[in-house]
Amino acid sequence: MSIPIDTITAAIAALTVTGVTIRDTLNCTDAITVRDCPVLAPRPNNFVMLNPVERDTYGASPVARKTVTFTLSYRFFYSVVGQGRGEYEVFPLYLDKIFAIMDALIACDLGGTVDMNLSGVPNLGVVTDGADNQFWGSDVEIICTVFINN
Repeated sequence: MSIPIDTITAAIAALTVTGVTIRDTLNCTDAITVRDCPVLAPRPNNFVMLNPVERDTYGASPVARKTVTFTLSYRFFYSVVGQGRGEYEVFPLYLDKIFAIMDALIACDLGGTVDMNLSGVPNLGVVTDGADNQFWGSDVEIICTVFINN
């Protein structure tokens, strides 16, 4: 019985979204460069938010069926703020990329014991990387459900 966090983050990083780089937890950096954009990367602060584990059947803990739900927080860096393009100019291009990311996440199949959903459409705004550089982008929350002992 285990929660396959490495499998989930690797599957997200392996998604193909034209024109977008998707990073795994193993290849993150504090600073995002202009050349990196657009990039989807794990957000280190509050990356995993675990909900209470639901026990689905009776029995000994190691064999009882359980449902584990948690949220993984990613940050989408579309483009650098202050590069001569304002929010309204970036908005339609951002929408194309964020919906392509959402389509890829919805289509991702990790087998019958893991399910991924999105918490909704992210809001475009100013986000910062670990070096406090500002970008047009948003936070993307991926809701993962893992069915243990099924």
